Amino acid sequence: MSLPDLRIWRYDGIRSWREPLTEERRLTVAPENPYVAQWDHFARVARGEEAPLISAEDAARTQIVAEAVMESSRSGSRIDLINRYDAVSELLRESETS
Repeated sequence: MSLPDLRIWRYDGIRSWREPLTEERRLTVAPENPYVAQWDHFARVARGEEAPLISAEDAARTQIVAEAVMESSRSGSRIDLINRYDAVSELLRESETS
């Protein structure tokens, strides 16, 4: 898929970097404000009308990455995510058992 035009591409023959792609179709979606859509979904989850689209662990790991990007941009250093991921996983396991 190509972004932002949402065109789906395919190979007609051999799948190779050297072979041309053919446009298969273009996805159509209704235009909407993504922030409004996220808040609407959040409200439906909070009311128990829908299940979350991602798990608490996925959300926490996304936050860890976002914070690490900011930290790395300030310090100019590489940020190790493994220990942070492990800490979140441990906290979530503890919360499930209590």
